Amino acid sequence: MSLLIFLAALQSLNPAASIVDQWRQAGWVRAVRLVRERAESQDTLLLSALQRAAKDSAPELRRLAAWGLSLAGTTAAADTLRTALKDPDAGVRWFASYSLARLAAVQAIPGLREIEQSMDQPTWVAAGAAGAIARISQAAELAIGWARARSLQTPGLETPALYKHPPVRRAADAGAACRSEVTGVAELLVGVRGEAEDVRLLEPLACAADNQAYFDGVRTWRFRPARLDGQPVAARFTQTLPIPEP
Repeated sequence: MSLLIFLAALQSLNPAASIVDQWRQAGWVRAVRLVRERAESQDTLLLSALQRAAKDSAPELRRLAAWGLSLAGTTAAADTLRTALKDPDAGVRWFASYSLARLAAVQAIPGLREIEQSMDQPTWVAAGAAGAIARISQAAELAIGWARARSLQTPGLETPALYKHPPVRRAADAGAACRSEVTGVAELLVGVRGEAEDVRLLEPLACAADNQAYFDGVRTWRFRPARLDGQPVAARFTQTLPIPEP
């Protein structure tokens, strides 16, 4: 009992370490939701816990941190993510690219460009970096788009209807071990022309390559745009992230 008391006291001295250990034991899906819960409650310990996880020896925790830092919204988060662009794990590099785009981190463009142009990167990592550069360049426009988009709860809104849905296919160089087993959740911004203009990963798939497959696939989808009072309007809504086909 005395040992348990000692360990509990030790953890209380470093609450960020305790949070990271909780994520470690939770598994991907539960850990993602725990990070979201802390972000939504504006937990002041979240950033320090994510920065600690970003240095962990376990790639899964570093990937979680690279995604979760997109919710932190601070310069310190962007600095940690810029370092993560050089992580030995391809999944970490992909999530770091995604999060830097979400934070509109202009200073990260040189590092993203290096990934995009490297011949040593998997195709899906390079594609993630290229997409991040594009979203950073369009950050102001996308922010306005999200702010103006109607939610599906808007009274009188006719919801968007998906009519063109080519299958989402995994990249050939994703790796045999990279297979998501549980679907995720994304939020889509669909414009007045029925195209998906942006994607937010609310609960990303465990395999970073599978998330990129979704990003690639959703660009080819077409929706009948939402309508309000007979006029097409931009809309935002959540959607289940499908597990890509081989």
